[in-house]
Amino acid sequence: MDYRDERDALRGRVDNLEQDLQRAREQLARREPSGDAERLAELERQAAEARRLLERIEGEIQGLRPAPEAPPRKSSGSSRAGLWLFGAASLAALLGVYVVRRTRLPPPVVARRLPVVPPREPEPVATLPAVPSPPPTPEAPPAPPPASVVAHWTARVTRSTGRAPAPGASCRIEATLATSKRGIQVDPLAVQCGGVRLYDSTDALNGMAMMNSGAEERAGLREGSSTYVLQYEDKGARTGKRNQVSINSLARSASVWTDGAPAFHVDLSLPQESEPVQGEPLMDSLAKVLRRTGVVSAVSGAAPLRVGARCDLRVGPIAADKCMARLTCGGAILYGKPGSGMTDCTLIDAAIAHVSDTEPTSKGGDPELDVDVGAGAMVLADEIHGATWSVTFGLAP
Repeated sequence: MDYRDERDALRGRVDNLEQDLQRAREQLARREPSGDAERLAELERQAAEARRLLERIEGEIQGLRPAPEAPPRKSSGSSRAGLWLFGAASLAALLGVYVVRRTRLPPPVVARRLPVVPPREPEPVATLPAVPSPPPTPEAPPAPPPASVVAHWTARVTRSTGRAPAPGASCRIEATLATSKRGIQVDPLAVQCGGVRLYDSTDALNGMAMMNSGAEERAGLREGSSTYVLQYEDKGARTGKRNQVSINSLARSASVWTDGAPAFHVDLSLPQESEPVQGEPLMDSLAKVLRRTGVVSAVSGAAPLRVGARCDLRVGPIAADKCMARLTCGGAILYGKPGSGMTDCTLIDAAIAHVSDTEPTSKGGDPELDVDVGAGAMVLADEIHGATWSVTFGLAP
């Protein structure tokens, strides 16, 4: 091969290297690396020096060409050609290092697959056993308001002192009676004589008061009526408008007075029982008043009744084991005359079940009385001066 052929071959090699360098630059531009700008500049500098070296070699080769008359110097040309080949090889090595370095791809990133962990089921939360709510306590029905009535007694002045109505003046006692756990309570109460109010429990109290009151309910002679026996006291040293009073209808007496100026004192007489009050009895709240019609089925001794006679029985409670009874036959009271009639009784489920009075008139003021409500039987008996009699009744439902 002559020098021309070697030079052409080297030029083609240089052209190939420059093409590789250009492709490397384009690849570098596409990848847009960060931090390799200085390295690229260094390679371009080295490439430029390689080109200058190639140009210098070509110039030396051009100068070493033999004149037409002089044979070429083979030995010198061989050394020059070797130097040129060395420079070309150096440039190729530099470009190859650059291309390899710039095209080396980073190792592939292998996504590490984490093991699939199944979702944990929520742990059961310990809960306290449900405590059932207690059933609501049924509200007790409101207690009915106490039944009340207004009872009246007509009285008369029997004696008086000071500025008080004269003897013979008419008076009126008015009392409001209502049921309570202890029986019948009295409040308020007023006494009026000759148009002048001598006592009123609603007046203001200025001093001491010793109070005591009560009432008994009895069957009235008229059907559906009741009468009342009254006991009432309001006493104690005091001044002011509220006077003092003492009433005992069983004793048929009452008194009203005041010790403050102007002092007065009035004594009254009154009946044992109040005027009849029409309507339901007060003591129905304790036990239903017993009302029965008795028909005489047998008599013995000097009995005041004959077989077939009809009588009306009324028994009302005044306490858990005490009752007031009245038996009337043809308008006459055979048991429970005013001032009497109290007897033992038995209540079952708020109903009068049995009445028993075992003392005759000589000991208790009334004949003996035995009422068996369940059996529908009643016996009235008495003993007077050694003579006895009895009457047997059948009670209508």
